[in-house]
Amino acid sequence: LEEGAVAVLGSVVIGVPIGLGLSALAVRVLGLFFTLPPPVLAVSAGRIVAFVALVLLAAAAGFAVAMVAAVRARTAAVLREP
Repeated sequence: LEEGAVAVLGSVVIGVPIGLGLSALAVRVLGLFFTLPPPVLAVSAGRIVAFVALVLLAAAAGFAVAMVAAVRARTAAVLREP
């Protein structure tokens, strides 16, 4: 349980700033190729919070499905070689 939480929180903490940085870089680079400059990067805090909540919800759903499958599996059948 703790390992999954660390992985999810780590990916959110690392992924959101990297994603914002890469999108800002893409806006700068695209400005070199088009005559009309792209709009300035504007990200509302509400959308970032909604995205993070969606990621956490998806991780929780995946964890719940995995735990249901683990509880239903018989230990002997899992450990037996095919």
